[in-house]
Amino acid sequence: MKVLTENEVNYPVLNADKNGRVTCPFCQQKHKHGKGGGNGHRIADCSQLLIINPVFIGGKWCWKANGYFVEFS
Repeated sequence: MKVLTENEVNYPVLNADKNGRVTCPFCQQKHKHGKGGGNGHRIADCSQLLIINPVFIGGKWCWKANGYFVEFS
């Protein structure tokens, strides 16, 4: 998984399936995001009580509160 860093904040970059679903790196559940907003930043829609936060991806720490970037195929 790639990590994008902007203004010293790390964002995991997630590839969405054809229905806009991604596997969240924070709760390991599927979240659905609409294609209407195009590629870009999204908030993690985790409803799990136990969230692994932060996660270490590609040598960088990523926090749920910062969300992630979604790329549509």
